[in-house]
Amino acid sequence: MLPERLLIGQPIRSLQTMLREISFVYTDLPRLIPDGVFEEETRRAVVSFQQLFNLPATGTVDNDTWDAVVVVYRQTLKVTSRPGPCAVYPANTYTVEPGDSTIHMYVIQSMFKSLSHVLDGIRVPVVDGRHTGVSVENALWLQRRGGLEETGIFDMRTWDLLARLYCTYITRNPKVH
Repeated sequence: MLPERLLIGQPIRSLQTMLREISFVYTDLPRLIPDGVFEEETRRAVVSFQQLFNLPATGTVDNDTWDAVVVVYRQTLKVTSRPGPCAVYPANTYTVEPGDSTIHMYVIQSMFKSLSHVLDGIRVPVVDGRHTGVSVENALWLQRRGGLEETGIFDMRTWDLLARLYCTYITRNPKVH
């Protein structure tokens, strides 16, 4: 059991955070808002967890309960964690000039292709690794909308705009498939 002096603070917030994450997989558990205070809602979540995992349903967090929460939390993260980010753009000084062919354009063109379904003004590019035609037009469109100099050159600032649009309209939008 947690001592009385620990009923407020980071250990409680950690417990609540783990129980909250677990509740995304085990939906019978109450979904807590971690606030660092062990009150009735947290006690109910602990009792539910203990019942679900065949522990004595006391509502107190002894070593066995804490250890079980940690184990289930780590298992849950394997299901609920988002994939790690991938650094796609090679370097701050890297550029792709109109007419260049590079493997990095495949990613850029694919992102533009996805965005063309949700944003007016972006044309559907051919994904061929060449920065020509529609790819250059899309870079110019992006630079114009972002207040950048319209060069058609894909540089770090243009990449940043594309990445932010992609995250906003594609990655973070569950309605887009």
